Amino acid sequence: MKQMKKLTLWFAMALTLILMAGMGVCAESEVKTPTGVYQDGANSTGIRVKFVDAANCGPSNYEVQISTDKMNWQTVQADINSSFQATVKNLSTGRSYFVRLRARRQSTGEVSDWTQPYKVSTAPGNVSSPVTQTGAVTATAGTISWGPAVGATGYDIYCTSSLTENPTCIGTTTSTSYTLKNLSKDTAYIVTVMPYTDLNVGTVNQGYVYTAGISNVLTSGNSYLVRTLPEKVKNLYNFEWKANSKKITVAWQEGNVADGYELVFYNDKNKKVKTANVSFGTKAYNTHQCSKVKKNSFCKVKIRAYVTVGGKKFYSEYTKPIYCISNPKMTKGRQDNGYLSINWKKVNGATGYDIYIGRSNTKSAYKKVASVGKNKTSYVATKFKGSKITRYGKYYFYVVAKKKVKGKTYKSSVSSVYSYRK
Repeated sequence: MKQMKKLTLWFAMALTLILMAGMGVCAESEVKTPTGVYQDGANSTGIRVKFVDAANCGPSNYEVQISTDKMNWQTVQADINSSFQATVKNLSTGRSYFVRLRARRQSTGEVSDWTQPYKVSTAPGNVSSPVTQTGAVTATAGTISWGPAVGATGYDIYCTSSLTENPTCIGTTTSTSYTLKNLSKDTAYIVTVMPYTDLNVGTVNQGYVYTAGISNVLTSGNSYLVRTLPEKVKNLYNFEWKANSKKITVAWQEGNVADGYELVFYNDKNKKVKTANVSFGTKAYNTHQCSKVKKNSFCKVKIRAYVTVGGKKFYSEYTKPIYCISNPKMTKGRQDNGYLSINWKKVNGATGYDIYIGRSNTKSAYKKVASVGKNKTSYVATKFKGSKITRYGKYYFYVVAKKKVKGKTYKSSVSSVYSYRK
């Protein structure tokens, strides 16, 4: 009978222990220290750390302290429970601190040992003076510089040439300048300098604390539009040079990055008569008028683009000079049955003339009816498109002067069209 009572008592105790374990109840023991502390995030005035639960028996709170010298500690949080993370605010920008944690058993107030001090840092400040492009501008490289950021141990350089693409990190430096290489000619790059603090603790999570984001890079002080050297200007041409006028207007195709253009004009004696500057923001950014040429003659023009960096201009190559020639001045002619007499004044330097006739004043209606030599100043048309010229029919006409130089033919603009019938 006694043996039966012992077995019953043993069975009851075992069942109680099993039920206690199943219900999460355990015998209290020494309070364990948290482990796995690491910095999980930061901004310029705060840090966040995470840690691993100490697996203590019974509910626990966690206390967090912070120090600047590992000697003088201040409690910043004393009641962390199940989140296993702590956020510390109101800190200085770009400064390193130390944190430590310990667990406290709620039922008894017992505490664990402190963790070892763990180094953390707030994010560094922004650059102290804006990023600017400095030094010489080349076709494939550009240098930037900036003022140091508080608390930064280095700077990551982000770059993109597109407003629709995210920038990518192309390099890092510990100095306050950086040279971008292997760039494309005539291209603008949005370059952003991102200060960082290196905690030197050897893991990805613990290695770097960044300033917040790289959005709005065009308006922030840590970004700049870096430009390479412009390409040679394309499509320079004689836009308008009216008959009997001393004014010529030339035009060209705008480049991608140019701040402005420099043009040089030479008269019919190859003497430089004007050097002109057309800067960005002027009313006509891709045209220029020169009034230093001779009327009823020709001139020579060349152009180059430039970018301005640090108050200094950096130029592309000049284009090959183009020759511009004036429209011929028309003189009195006649229209009658069977013929249309077209007369003009000789243009100095012209090597020939083309004559165009149309029945309406639309571009597609005109047809070149003749080409004549440089000594000709008149042409008589008797037919147009197979039909005889009539006295009362309406005909439009114009004459184009030509100048041939080294196998290339330059032509006057079409700025004036004539007709003998209203």
